[in-house]
This record gives sequence, structure tokens and C-alpha cells, in this order.
Amino acid sequence: MSGRGGKMQKVMVQPINLIFRYLQNRTRIQIWLYENTIHRIEGYILGFDEYMNIVLDEAEEVNVKSKSRNKTTSLSSSSLNATIISSFRNVLLTSEPVTISETLRVFPLMFTHCYSSLTLSTTILSIIVPASSILETGIQLTVDEFFEAPGHTNNWAVLVDTSRFWFNYRHSSNVLSLYHSIKRLGIPDSNIIVMLAEDIPCNARNPKPGTVFNSPNSPQNLYGEDVEVDYRGAEVTVENFVRVLTGRHDESTPRNKRLLTNHQSNVLIYLTGHGGDSFIKFQDTQELTNAEIGNAIRTMYEHNRYNEMFFIADTCRSASLYEWIDSPGVLSTSSSLTHEESYSYDIDENIGVYVIDRYSHFTLRFFDEKMKALNSSASMQEYLEACNYQQCLSTVGVSTDNYSKDPKRVRATDFFGSKRMIRYLEEEIELDEEWMEAIKQYVV
Repeated sequence: MSGRGGKMQKVMVQPINLIFRYLQNRTRIQIWLYENTIHRIEGYILGFDEYMNIVLDEAEEVNVKSKSRNKTTSLSSSSLNATIISSFRNVLLTSEPVTISETLRVFPLMFTHCYSSLTLSTTILSIIVPASSILETGIQLTVDEFFEAPGHTNNWAVLVDTSRFWFNYRHSSNVLSLYHSIKRLGIPDSNIIVMLAEDIPCNARNPKPGTVFNSPNSPQNLYGEDVEVDYRGAEVTVENFVRVLTGRHDESTPRNKRLLTNHQSNVLIYLTGHGGDSFIKFQDTQELTNAEIGNAIRTMYEHNRYNEMFFIADTCRSASLYEWIDSPGVLSTSSSLTHEESYSYDIDENIGVYVIDRYSHFTLRFFDEKMKALNSSASMQEYLEACNYQQCLSTVGVSTDNYSKDPKRVRATDFFGSKRMIRYLEEEIELDEEWMEAIKQYVV
């Protein structure tokens, strides 16, 4: 599906603040460097949002520099003074050294541009890899080649708690636990739609107002100041959920309530609440059927609103919710089969309710143990096996009917993180006069 719909985005060379803002949700790029010859760099940017602010602060007059795994090559011009901020690596994503199991990290660094007789040099990407042995490099190449190349350029998530009332505390906890996990792995708030049907933090029965916990002994308040809830209370309806997926909003709907995806977006959809055979309840008064879910995702496919999708249903009899999904590129899973119930896990005796469901508890453990950082080599198959029958007390359902890839060869970060790989192309391209004129206005 990655090749379906749309052309590669052309990105004009602009002052760094403009170009990086443009790339925030369009991280497949083409940058032209032309001196005596013309080069093209096409790539994917890793963990963009976590270091964008650093890039904007640090990027001044900096030259092009590119490091490969075992040698260093420079793209330089006599019109530029070479400067590379060597400490940059230490403030990006992680300061831990690369090990055998880690993947190649690629960071866009800094821009330099100068204009003289239509000569332009641009800095955009630098591959940063600490010194490592040839053996490690060889093993790493093998690890990288094992996984399917990602075809997306941005990640989005829709996380929905459909349940009202205090005794459904755990459903809010399920959503907020997953929210913190994917946010830690690089998906920004701007790309996460959170829907909470019950305002648990402000419920009169909550002995600790303003808090939600997923364990009786957990010190982490899941409802801290960094949480952004986009739909809450009465706003969480079947209609609004379908509108989010299909993009059919009223003109007055603000950006934070919209799923602004395209054909290069990997989309994660997570539903938790109370369900039955072929439906999930919203607000204890409405029902969303599996046919409506299938139709909404079909609409998304027809309008190029996703590249690949991972659909998670965490309710009783939840495997029935993806039975009508027939759109290409959708991998589906559930916390129980159609004839099974799903079960809660931890009860907090001080507040008298369960604080998390079993499926959420054990998949959260998977994130904490196997996906500590973006360079995790954990696969989607490992995620799908994170909660076995002895742990969940139900059978986790999986459907690959609409998904052509082997989950063993798909990184979990393709859906739960914001990670990109990069490749270089050494072919010549030509810039037409229209592009030349457009570039002039951005060159100092």
C-alpha cells in the first residue's frame, strides 16, 4: 500500500525554521544539492519531534557532513566553512552507545545555504554511529536487513476509552498507559487523538483528585500536566469516532480533534470498553458495530488516509470487532476471541475498583522491557505474543487477512514509535527554472 496514491513530496530549500516545520509531519524528503554535479537525498527522519527544537536552536552556518558505518564522507563546497557541532549526538534521543542489537540511528542535523551564481549547498542529514567493530557492523546489517523496509513517513494514534462511570476506572487507565508508552517512543501529542468517556481524575469518588494510576503501588500519575485529552465526556460518541477516522468534520472543528493523516501514515487504533459479539458500547447508551468499523476504515483506505494500520480491540468478545475489516494494509488484534470474555488485573482496595485490564497490563510490561527506546528491535509478532492465555485468561486474537507482511519482520516501532530509516540515492536530477526562482527568495 505504500506506493498507493500521491507523489513524493518536493521540499524547497528554505531557512531552517521553515523547512523543519514543513517536515514535521512529512518526513519523507527530497533535498537537492547542486554544485558541479547534482545529488539527491531521499530519506526518512528518525525521532523528529524529540530534537526539532534543538535543531532550530543550534543550526546556524553548518556544513554538510555524512558518516557511514565504517567511513566518513563529506559533501562540502568551497563556498562554505565546515563546522559540525560534535556534542549534538549527546542531546539526541539517547546517549547510550550503539550495541549489536541496536539499529542505525539517523538524525537530520543542520542547514547551511549560500547563493552565488545559482550555486546552492545544503546540509540536511548526517548518519551518526559511534566507532564499532567490523563484526558488530556486520551483525547489525543482518539485523536491519531482516526487517521489512518501512513505507511510512509519519505515525498517528487514536486511543479510545468508551466507558462511563467510576467502576470503569481501568478503561481510562488502559488508554492513558498506552498513551504514555507511544509518546515516550516519539509520537507527539499533535499526532495522538485521545478520547476519554469518563473524567476519572475529577470524579467525586476519586480519593486523589486529578490522578489516575495503573497499579495500586504505582508512583506515576497517568493524568499529569503533560496529558492532552482531545475528546472527553459527552464528546466521546460513535459519531465523533467515525468522523475522526474518516476526516468528515465540521469546519469549526479544531486541529487537535482531527486525524490529519495521509497515504504515508501508519495509524494505530486502540479501543477499550465493554463489548459483545460484533459491537462495543459507547457511554453505555450507544453501540459501535463491527460493520461500522469496517466501513470507516474502508473510507480511510479509499481516501488515502493511511499507509498501514494496526487495530487493537480490548473488550469482551473483541475479535468480532475486526471481522468486517477488509481494507488492505490492516493488521488486527484483540484481547479475546469472539466467544471469550476479557478480564481485569489489579484491584486497588483503597478506591474499590480495578485499575487496569490484563491485556493492557502485560502489553505495558512488553513496552517497558522490550521497547525501552526507539532503537528497539522488537517485532510486531513479539507484541502479539506479549499476553499469553495464562496471563490474559483469554486468547489473544490476531488477523493478518488484510496484512501482507510477516509480523515477525515488522518492527513494533513502525506502529508504536516515530522512527525512520534512511537510504541515499546517487542519481542526477534537474531543477527547472520555476524551482530556481522559488529558491531565490529563501536564500540569504
